[in-house]
Amino acid sequence: MMRGALVSAAIMASLLSLALAAQPLIHKCPMSYEPLLPPSSRHPLGTDPVGRDALCELVAGIGASVEAGFAALASSLLVLFASLAAGVSDKAGRLVDSLAALGAGLPRMSLLMMLALVTRLSPVEIGLLIGFLASLQGARAAATRARQVARSLYVEAARAIGAPRHRIVLRHIAPNAWSSIASYASIASSAAVYAEAGLSMLGLGSPATPSLGKVASLVLLTPGAILTEAGLAQLLAALAMVAILALLVHVAVSLLRGELQ
Repeated sequence: MMRGALVSAAIMASLLSLALAAQPLIHKCPMSYEPLLPPSSRHPLGTDPVGRDALCELVAGIGASVEAGFAALASSLLVLFASLAAGVSDKAGRLVDSLAALGAGLPRMSLLMMLALVTRLSPVEIGLLIGFLASLQGARAAATRARQVARSLYVEAARAIGAPRHRIVLRHIAPNAWSSIASYASIASSAAVYAEAGLSMLGLGSPATPSLGKVASLVLLTPGAILTEAGLAQLLAALAMVAILALLVHVAVSLLRGELQ
């Protein structure tokens, strides 16, 4: 378990380092080259359809995916731990069940696209929304698990000696529900990476923020670009990077769950 936690921390630190390294490149990939130059030692992915170094644009877009993934992780953990605390109370637990049932009927992607049309969402906002929506079903499971553990003898004993609710939740209930919480959080995090890239590909992301989805979209929307060596390399690189980042976020949280050793 300790080894998994260390690997998870290393992955998360690497992702954060990538995001920080990408910040200086935002808006600093000059349009000073001929469009769609083939890959070379000077331009490993060639130049994009507007004459920027494609590798520079790709690295600059990594930050948006990482931001969305970590925002979703934070949002989902907040929802799930709040559901654990609510589950200790029968009345609050029933409220969580009702909200989860309501959320299960929401067309999540359609709702996200509608919001993105009304107001261009930043990667962090996309992540927060995805984390919240993706965790609603997990909230019900967390509240149910909390009610089950709350009826156990050792929790009743803790109550009898005057242990406060937050101590009971953190010390007795959360460890018993952590596997389920980590599972939902990992799914929400990886989904946010895909959602941010997908909205950017559709032109619904923040116009001022570089994104891997925008790299792919520019190639797809430029006539003939996909047929060039540079365009194909850029499209495949952008899609592969989205998949890799989503997988890394998922694996990092799953390692904390103890599934992967």
